[in-house]
Amino acid sequence: MRIAHISDTHLGYRQYNLDVREQDIYDVFNQAIDIALQERADILIHSGDLFDSPQPPIKALYTLKDALGKIENKMKVLCVLGEHDTPKRRGMAPHRLFDIFGIKVLGAKYQLEHSIIDDVLFAGISNLRGQASDHLKAELKKFDPLAEKYESSVLILHQALESYLPF
Repeated sequence: MRIAHISDTHLGYRQYNLDVREQDIYDVFNQAIDIALQERADILIHSGDLFDSPQPPIKALYTLKDALGKIENKMKVLCVLGEHDTPKRRGMAPHRLFDIFGIKVLGAKYQLEHSIIDDVLFAGISNLRGQASDHLKAELKKFDPLAEKYESSVLILHQALESYLPF
C-alpha cells in the first residue's frame, strides 16, 4: 500500500493580501496531488489545516473539488481537521461538504474514529485546543488496544504531542 501524506495546505491563504500568493498556495497543492497520482498512492492523508479559514473562499473550494476530480477512483482520501478548519464559535465548518467530495473525515466530533482499508487501521482525531488535554489523552489511550488487532496502523493527528504523551 502506498500512502501520500500532506498537511497544512491552508487553501485560501493570501500572504500579504496578494492574489499571486494565494495562487501559489493553490499551485503547490495541485503539485502535491499530481505527485501523489504519479507515485500511484492508494491513500491520500491530509492531517489538518486543509483550508486557512473555516469559511474558505469559493476559489479554495473549487481548487479542492478540481483536485479531487483528478483523484476520483484512484485513491481514497482521509483527513483530520486542524484549528484553521474549524469555527472557533459558531458557523458551519467546511468539512460538512467533504462527504460530497469523497473525503473521509476522522474524529470531527473530537473522538477517535477509525477506518480500515485493506486490513490497515487508520485512526484519527481532529485538533483539540489546550483546555481539552484530558479529553485528548483519554481518546489517544483508545488507539493502542485498537491498533493491536492489526498488523499495520496509522494514527492521524493535527496536534502537538509532547505535552500529552511521554516519548
